[in-house]
Amino acid sequence: MVLNEYLTDIGQKMKTHELTINEYIITKQLTRVPEHYSDIKSLPHVQVALRQKAAGKSDTELVNNFIPYVICLTKEEAEEGKATGKNKKSLAD
Repeated sequence: MVLNEYLTDIGQKMKTHELTINEYIITKQLTRVPEHYSDIKSLPHVQVALRQKAAGKSDTELVNNFIPYVICLTKEEAEEGKATGKNKKSLAD
């Protein structure tokens, strides 16, 4: 019953916007050069790494480092109730 209460509490905090963006951060290690991943569309940390690379970061700065990101929806996607995967944002975005 404790888990159910905890999840109910977290759900309520999410609905009332009591949680900060830091509590939604996901981190994943980039283990190779972003272009060497076979399914980039389904790997948000690789998508973020490619954006960081386009912004000037080198492969050396990215490979073997943890990439923080948050998956979010546009207002339209939220209203439709679906995620397209186009809105993965790094904390630098």
